[in-house]
Amino acid sequence: MQSKILSLVHQIRKPTVERSKKSPLLLMLHSIFSNEEELMSFVHMIDGRFCVVSARGPIVLRSGAYAWFPMKFKKSGNNCLLKDLEACRFLLIDFIDELIEAYGLDSKQIYLMGFSQGAAISFSLAFTIPSRIAGVVAINGRLGNTIINQMCEQNLVDSRGLESLPTFVAFGVNDPIVSIVDGRVTRDHLQKLRVTLDYREYPIGHELNSMVIEDSATWLSSQLDCSLRSVIPIC
Repeated sequence: MQSKILSLVHQIRKPTVERSKKSPLLLMLHSIFSNEEELMSFVHMIDGRFCVVSARGPIVLRSGAYAWFPMKFKKSGNNCLLKDLEACRFLLIDFIDELIEAYGLDSKQIYLMGFSQGAAISFSLAFTIPSRIAGVVAINGRLGNTIINQMCEQNLVDSRGLESLPTFVAFGVNDPIVSIVDGRVTRDHLQKLRVTLDYREYPIGHELNSMVIEDSATWLSSQLDCSLRSVIPIC
């Protein structure tokens, strides 16, 4: 589907199911060294009620490879700077507003789906503006403890708003990049924040596969079904 010229390059699949109301948005955010085609290749598995937008990160690494923010890979997990994460977060907030206006979407039904670095920035958005996010799917990605602590110190995390936020988290037990130990730390942290968490582990590495996407898609559909009864789904 032809996309409009907005602040970020993106691909779009408009809803395939007619609705009397404005359509919900599913914003897909790719991993580092990838592009908007990464998650969009699974769009046929996503509920037709969604307007699906897969965006391209603003940082060019090489031809066809992009990032959302600079990263340095360290064993400590302190692999990004808060200022870079914040710059990306504000960029995406503006982009979401552009999408709502350009495609006539429901501002109360904004869902995020991120893989790896895309999951990290999805968490950043959810932690800081949970009232604007209806649900999050995070696959094999996390925010490091140092970054989370810095966000808390600067009062960026809306803990009260996060309570009951629908969140689907998937990690591969054989992931060599984001270890399953880190995945379980992420799970424990989200439980402390009292989000409505669906946490799952898969026998995979640092990858996307149809099993994970199918479960994610089923979860997203269930959230839309709940939204028929509530502005913010709590299933």
